[in-house]
Amino acid sequence: MLIVFFIFSITGSSAMYVSRHVTVPFVAKLCGMDASQTPWSGTWSFRLLYLCVMMPTYSALLLSYGTLFGRGAYFMHFVKKMWSRFLPAPVRKQLKM
Repeated sequence: MLIVFFIFSITGSSAMYVSRHVTVPFVAKLCGMDASQTPWSGTWSFRLLYLCVMMPTYSALLLSYGTLFGRGAYFMHFVKKMWSRFLPAPVRKQLKM
């Protein structure tokens, strides 16, 4: 359990860092937004953009760290369960979630 908690903690921190310092400024410039905004002080469109970038980043990092620490199957199930809540039923059925 300690390994699982450790993976969740480093994934959350890493996803915040990657989303804020790497991905969001690039996408914000691409969309014509101010890259100095933060999710707390930015516009609603910037907040939505941040969440749209954060979710896949978190999932990818969770699978990466989980596989690196030998818990890939557990975290694959976790990511499938997490994304199944956002996807419509026909897409879930097609992906066999």
